[in-house]
Amino acid sequence: MYTETFAISNEGWNDLLFEISDSYYSYANRYALQFDGVDDFVTIPDDLSLQCPTYFTVEAWGYLKSIPPYEYDHVPIVWRGNNIYGNDYHFRIAQGNGEGVITWGSVGQDGVEYWFDGGSIMSDEWYHFAYVVNGDAMSAYINGELVGSDSGNPPYIVSGYKTYVGYANRNGLNVYTEGIVDEIRIWNVPRTQAEIQQYMNKELNGTEEGLVGYWQFNEGIGDTAFDKTLNGNAGILQNGVQWVSSTAPVSPRWLFISPDSGICHPDTSLEIVISFDATELDSGDYYGSLEINSNDPFNSKVVIPVHMLVLTTNEITNEFTKPTAFSLFQNYPNPFNPSTKIKYSIPQSSNVVIKVFDVLGNEIETLVNEEKSTGTYEVTWYAEQLPSGVYFYQLKAGSFMETKKMILLK
Repeated sequence: MYTETFAISNEGWNDLLFEISDSYYSYANRYALQFDGVDDFVTIPDDLSLQCPTYFTVEAWGYLKSIPPYEYDHVPIVWRGNNIYGNDYHFRIAQGNGEGVITWGSVGQDGVEYWFDGGSIMSDEWYHFAYVVNGDAMSAYINGELVGSDSGNPPYIVSGYKTYVGYANRNGLNVYTEGIVDEIRIWNVPRTQAEIQQYMNKELNGTEEGLVGYWQFNEGIGDTAFDKTLNGNAGILQNGVQWVSSTAPVSPRWLFISPDSGICHPDTSLEIVISFDATELDSGDYYGSLEINSNDPFNSKVVIPVHMLVLTTNEITNEFTKPTAFSLFQNYPNPFNPSTKIKYSIPQSSNVVIKVFDVLGNEIETLVNEEKSTGTYEVTWYAEQLPSGVYFYQLKAGSFMETKKMILLK
């Protein structure tokens, strides 16, 4: 665990109220599963650990490429059971009344279908779906908001049925998902709306109380999707399910903030601790951001980019050896707003010049112009006053010259 600190200062006359949230730009080894809507799916075996007879919660993130009308096939996200005999739960999504209203539900113990209509959705966007069974009550949520509830004889998770991702059997017909699915979680407790909202945008560690199945889909290769809980109910990819980089709005679990909200009184400062935990992470670059929202009338939102580089032992050794060649590295983050870092290596003492140009070749700014000894350096470019677009940065040192492209995206 590594920590950094920064301070929030209040130079005004009134109390400063703030909240800090974390999010990600992108980071290595974060994946989801893409389904073609034709015949591919994932099977998760039946297991005692997944049997929840009275209370359970199922959650998933979905990015749908197509949403058929209600009268036709429904898009399955997660399905377990046999809807011919009842005791079936599923996220099966369709347009209702031709208005893109989501329709989904389950088949109860008595074979009655329970459907929940509400929550307009669009194709090619991420949505979080949650289904909660609490005794004889059922609730459905989209992006943490309640879209429907009912009571009666809801389904229960019993033995003898596999769990499927991207597939369901609809009245004897096989139906498949066209889209992307990520972050599937099964709990043996009824999650409250507050709990769903609190954790739907956060990765879990797999040891949370009541969590009996958690498929993060971050393997990125192979035919197995591992269950992150100790139950170890691995899913098997069927018929060519594709691994793709995930863009679901789920924050990394390697970044922690304390405190994440509070009050800063006039003429005082409050220290904020940022903790980085690389446990179980593969080597690579991990990018995130902190968004500070406050009641400051002049600057109510501040975004701080965060970068963590995870290295193996050998890479760490190499990182601190003297460079043997001139190198200009890709800036990070990229795209960026409003600042980015540029790293470069100098194998021998040289006069170093680093300049920034626009797409027309006009010089924007000189970042470095001085003698540098052997080593690896980093410089930050601040572009608050410039418009979005493509820019170039160039390193000149002795006879060496290299130019790279970067993107400012506001």
